[in-house]
Amino acid sequence: MKSQVDGEGMLIISRCGKLITQKFLFLYLGFLNILDGVLTFWGISFSYINEWNPFMNALFEAHPLLFLFFKVFLSCLISILAFINKVPLKTCTKVLVVAASILYSGVNVLHLYWIIPLV
Repeated sequence: MKSQVDGEGMLIISRCGKLITQKFLFLYLGFLNILDGVLTFWGISFSYINEWNPFMNALFEAHPLLFLFFKVFLSCLISILAFINKVPLKTCTKVLVVAASILYSGVNVLHLYWIIPLV
């Protein structure tokens, strides 16, 4: 089945492999974001790690639950875009999602670095 794209470059109907890949990457990014949020919350709460992102650190200092809420909100937004087939198809979006997924994968591997000795 061919893809249908509206005037803004957003995919609205498709069953091709590219959409599945795009959806998967968006869902994977959302999952990694929540995992990072939970592990970072836990690590900061027990003084195992520090938050390096100044914006997220400010949210955590304002209130730890605000930090978690923001992470969950962003992940839900990304997931909703994937589920309603409003995944942007532009090349720059693809590159950013792939880069963010790779970076977040690395961040979550770093979380394992401090979690494994605790287990």
